[in-house]
Amino acid sequence: MEDEVTMTRRTALVLATLALALAACGGGGGGGGNAGQDNPTEATVEAGAERVAYPLAPGRYRLTITEDCDDYTIAITQDGGDFVYNLSNSPIRFVFVNDVPGGSFFIEQTDESCTDWSLELVRVSGG
Repeated sequence: MEDEVTMTRRTALVLATLALALAACGGGGGGGGNAGQDNPTEATVEAGAERVAYPLAPGRYRLTITEDCDDYTIAITQDGGDFVYNLSNSPIRFVFVNDVPGGSFFIEQTDESCTDWSLELVRVSGG
């Protein structure tokens, strides 16, 4: 009988630890309640495109960078909100942008000397 109780407690402890680990790894994905929940989950911007705000659902996004430049600077800013993400000259061509709230965002490459680029945001989790 004691073996069964010990095994049950051990199993409960393992399950509780697993649940906490999973919650810490990604759970919520982006703030703001349900704001922008029905917005698109991806956006692509290329050099020469007009500056417009792209609607995005909340979550964690993969940003893929394609550029042929010596220097570049990427800025993702929420239109009328507090969210700002900046990246300059990263040798890595894809990065994760965490905790994007729902809303509209300007997705830009702002270095004027870089004229051949494209940026793709695709949600990988959240909401």
